[in-house]
Amino acid sequence: MAINANAYSPKEWRVGIAYEDTVGTAETEGFISLDVDSVDMPSLNPNQVAEVKSGAGRTAKKVDFFQSNKATVKEISVSGTLWSGFGANLLTNITGDTTSAFVVAAAYSPVAIAHADNLVADFTKTFTMVVVSPLTNSTMVFAGCVCTALSLSGDMGTESGRVKYSATIKTGYKPSLSALDPTISTLYSAGNQRFMTEFTTLKTVHGIADCVVNSFTLNLENDAVILGYQGDNGEPEVINRASEFVANLDCQIKYDSSTEPLITTFETQESGVTANTELTGTSIGATLPYSVLTNVALASGDVSMLDVSVKALAHTEGNLVSVILA
Repeated sequence: MAINANAYSPKEWRVGIAYEDTVGTAETEGFISLDVDSVDMPSLNPNQVAEVKSGAGRTAKKVDFFQSNKATVKEISVSGTLWSGFGANLLTNITGDTTSAFVVAAAYSPVAIAHADNLVADFTKTFTMVVVSPLTNSTMVFAGCVCTALSLSGDMGTESGRVKYSATIKTGYKPSLSALDPTISTLYSAGNQRFMTEFTTLKTVHGIADCVVNSFTLNLENDAVILGYQGDNGEPEVINRASEFVANLDCQIKYDSSTEPLITTFETQESGVTANTELTGTSIGATLPYSVLTNVALASGDVSMLDVSVKALAHTEGNLVSVILA
């Protein structure tokens, strides 16, 4: 066979998501594309055993090799520039809320998801993710997906504070790794990019108002637990969420007489004492109304800065965290 002279750029791959009409049934159209810097290989995680067994010789025998892709969990990681369209879809899936501000209430309880559930027309339950190859009809299709981690970040020293995202997607369904190409009907550019300069309402860090913010990262974690098995491929009966919704915010702020007390507060804060952390504007922002300091440290540079980390806690009422993206 002659050498195939064709070659493809990693930038020719595309990623899209579409909410599912039925949990676990892959969609073929209605996808919105994601802005991705590059496409990494999904973690397929087949069960594989290739260990040596007792017998003649000190070698592993081909008869003892075992592999199965049943009842396995796949993970896909993506990152790039945040746009409001697909960003809102990912926020809907991880929080269960459908409109901005995306709220996780103090008494948050996750959406129940069972195999073959009929869905409403949004991303609250599961979605199909496609990784589209530059080769025709060589698309990797992952049905029954949920977003388990989502980070939004920005740095005023990089791209004028343009906000970036990274997301981890998980599914317990068997993928199709060489499928027909889907219809991606909505481009990510149909939405809006967001910038740190849009934090025009409040820049409050653990109760200190009007902070000069150099960078931030909001981390949301809501892991999925894949339960049960059904069908020939041992696919899940139920998809539930882990025991805690976690919301953390890391930021770098200017060290001055207003922010210096955070160092003492970090060392002396008491149980049950929290403070508001809020970086907000009308089109993007995050509010952690009851936050505790988990780290305060001096950061060296041309100007003295503080690296500050907070964790959102819940009160008897109100919200754990709310995220604006419009």
